[in-house]
Amino acid sequence: MRIRIEVNSHFASNEAAYEQAKANSLQLLASLKNVGLDETLAKTINFNISEDSKPIYEKGRWTGYKKNGFDLNQLFYIDLPSENKEANDIVKYCTENVPYAEIKLDSYISEPRKHKLEAISLAVKDAKEKAEIIAASLGCALGSILEVNYGCAETRGICYEDCDYSVGAAPGGTPLAFNGQEEEIEEAVIVIWQIQNPR
Repeated sequence: MRIRIEVNSHFASNEAAYEQAKANSLQLLASLKNVGLDETLAKTINFNISEDSKPIYEKGRWTGYKKNGFDLNQLFYIDLPSENKEANDIVKYCTENVPYAEIKLDSYISEPRKHKLEAISLAVKDAKEKAEIIAASLGCALGSILEVNYGCAETRGICYEDCDYSVGAAPGGTPLAFNGQEEEIEEAVIVIWQIQNPR
């Protein structure tokens, strides 16, 4: 499960924006320490302080831009096993201690390649079992393989009616449950065999 924490805020000076960014980072680390998790789980994906300006108009005509402070953007990822207690505690801590934090939770497969290779193997095995049944019903047997076509792969989330996507709580409130969703990997393999007629 990935906790995505994004902060967008505005400051009068670059120094104020930087100090708030530093405070946000420290609070994020504290949210992990608070639940006994390693601080290195928090990854900074984006950190940007940019000068803001607004257009100036005189008598309805644009005359230029005027400096209007500084915008801060921070994006953090925290990747966890899908266990809802730690995630909720981290979300609750950040909603209370990181100003302007927008928080989103996603589920994903951490090692898709391993599961994709397994899915390919299962797809080939399934194709052979079905082909043997079809051939036997015709009074035939499978011969040599004539062709193998590997199709496209797809990874998708499966959510049932009872999935709960509530991910946090208002400051001071009780955190809500996050059950996540199942992930499915689909692999398509077409195998063509020669049919042998024993008669």
